[in-house]
Amino acid sequence: PRLLWLIPSYIISLLIGADGMGFFKLFVSTLIVGAACSFLVLEKRLRLSMSEESFANDLIGIAGAVFYAVNPWVIIRIQHIFLLCGYALLPLFLYFLLEVFFPAQANAQKHPTQYVVLQIALLGLIFSASAGAIHYIFYETAIAVIVGITAVWKQHQQLSLRGILWRGLASLFAIGC
Repeated sequence: PRLLWLIPSYIISLLIGADGMGFFKLFVSTLIVGAACSFLVLEKRLRLSMSEESFANDLIGIAGAVFYAVNPWVIIRIQHIFLLCGYALLPLFLYFLLEVFFPAQANAQKHPTQYVVLQIALLGLIFSASAGAIHYIFYETAIAVIVGITAVWKQHQQLSLRGILWRGLASLFAIGC
């Protein structure tokens, strides 16, 4: 997965005629912007439970995304570039994991099986892409187990046991466990 992270920045740096330092700056900038966008997607999903939408809530979400993308932990670890790849995708992993076990979209009610299969496939892609550093394989697996146990606990009366097991096993399969 590391090569897949590098190719877009490499192609862009070739097109603009950048040297090695320009390529590195472009790569780090891509990771920082990706982390902020990933956080905004998760924040928007978590905010669905709030009843009111306002400009102030959007500004708070953007401020949180900027802090998530550029904070002391990120700045100290710029030399560990592939840790930042997993860090950038962690909120997206959480988003798709929540969509598998606690769907919030209208499509989930209309076509539940197709929606869950799509979410599981996207979860697997995000998990694979964030495996640039082995740390995130363990972190995301632990998070998936915790969210799965929580889903079983909260939805044991709403879903059939078969439905819970199907989602849990399919999610573990998608992340390669």
